[in-house]
Amino acid sequence: MTGIRTDSVFARRPFRAHTDRFYSALGERYGLPAPSAAGLRTTFADMVRTLRALPGHPLHEEHATELVVLAHAGTDAEASWPAPVLSAQLPGVRRAFAVSDLGPVSGFAGLEVGGAYAAAMRCDRAVVVLMDQDRPIVRAEDRTTWATRAVTLVLGGEGPPLGHLDVSVTRGAAQTPGLPPSSPPTTGAWWHLPDTLPAVEDVVVTGYDPTSRCAGRCRIVPAGRQ
Repeated sequence: MTGIRTDSVFARRPFRAHTDRFYSALGERYGLPAPSAAGLRTTFADMVRTLRALPGHPLHEEHATELVVLAHAGTDAEASWPAPVLSAQLPGVRRAFAVSDLGPVSGFAGLEVGGAYAAAMRCDRAVVVLMDQDRPIVRAEDRTTWATRAVTLVLGGEGPPLGHLDVSVTRGAAQTPGLPPSSPPTTGAWWHLPDTLPAVEDVVVTGYDPTSRCAGRCRIVPAGRQ
C-alpha cells in the first residue's frame, strides 16, 4: 500500500421522484418508509463523481490507475450503479467494479478481490474505495450509526510504501468475543488508519458481518519489516 486518505465532504440532494416511488412500493410490504422520508442524501454514484473531481485524489490521476474496486456495506438506496459511472468517467481504467452486501466485511472483500485481480492483471497501480452513506434503506430496528464518507487505499504505483497488506475473508466464521461493531459499517474500522501509518509495529484491522457470518482481517506489515 502506497497511500490512504479519508473524505467526508459530499454534496446532498433530494431523492429523485421516480426512484422514490419505485423503492417506496418495493419496501411497503416490509414496513420500510419511503426513502424521501429520510431527507437529503448522497448516492454512491454522487460520491464517485465527487472523488473523481477532487485534485489530488487517487481517482483524479486517471492515467496512473489500471484497476478500481468500490466497496460498500449494502445496496444503494437509489439505483445509481457507481461502478459503471466510474467506468464512464475513467475510460483508461482496464477494470472497475463494486463489492457489496457483506456489511462491515465488504471493504475486506474488496481488498481481497482487488488484490487477486491486480496480480492476475499485473497492474502497477490499483485503487480501492470504501464508502458509506448516511441515508440507506434499513429496517427500523437497525441501530447502526451511518455517515457519508469514503476511505481510499492505493495499492502499488509511485510513492514510498506504507506497508504490505495481508487480507483475508473467512466464510462461516463465528464472531470474535469483544469485537466492536463498525459504525458506519464499511469505513468505521478503517477511518483512523491514516493517523497510525506509517507504523513501527504491525497494524491489524478486523470486521464481522453477522448476516453472512463472514469475518474480515487485514494485517499491515510496516514497509521496513517486509
